Amino acid sequence: MALDFHRIYILLDTGLLHFGLSNLLDFKAAWNAVGQSWYVLQSTLQPNLTLLEQEATHEQKLEAELADATKRALHAHELLQKTRDKLKALCLTQLQCFSCGICTFTLQNPHALKCGHIYCEDCIMKYLDFQLLKRTKKVGCPTCRREVGPDRPAALLLLKENIEQMVKDGDLNPKDVFTEVDPEKSLDWNKLERHRRLQFPVRIEVTSIFYLIIVEGSTKMVRSATFGLGDFTL
Repeated sequence: MALDFHRIYILLDTGLLHFGLSNLLDFKAAWNAVGQSWYVLQSTLQPNLTLLEQEATHEQKLEAELADATKRALHAHELLQKTRDKLKALCLTQLQCFSCGICTFTLQNPHALKCGHIYCEDCIMKYLDFQLLKRTKKVGCPTCRREVGPDRPAALLLLKENIEQMVKDGDLNPKDVFTEVDPEKSLDWNKLERHRRLQFPVRIEVTSIFYLIIVEGSTKMVRSATFGLGDFTL
């Protein structure tokens, strides 16, 4: 609250008349000096106080903007993470369409036989080498059994690049996508066979098997066995 120096001065002037004139004049001079000093101090501090208030208001505004920016950044991060998860799931689904017919994992360095079936380079080469060691006369495709012939499998470079790009886009771990096969060791056919059975179950329906019996010139159809529905694997 600002001081009313003029009013205080009148009161002091009225109340101190019984003092000597010299003392009263000295007191007035001292009081005027104090009042002048106060006004100088007030005029000096007022701009600084105004500046401090402006800075405090600006700081509060910056804090509010920072909080809003942080909230928007967290929301954007959540959306980005959801998008990455969806892209990863999409890439995994697409990669399931490019599986090797031998190891059943995603194709690694895909090679195609002339019949059109595609396999990992290591898988098909080891298969052909295995057939060569067995001295098989007519080597057939592992899937359709069509004769392969002397031609070596053809590399599918474009398909290889597409698969690698899907792995990269989905931020997938190659160890989770491709089978780990030591090139210096042969394939563990037992392990791969178990994985293949889990990967490709086949449901076969067999109702009845009949055979014919000729009895005294007549023909009879006799049921020899009956099978229900069951799950089998290749």
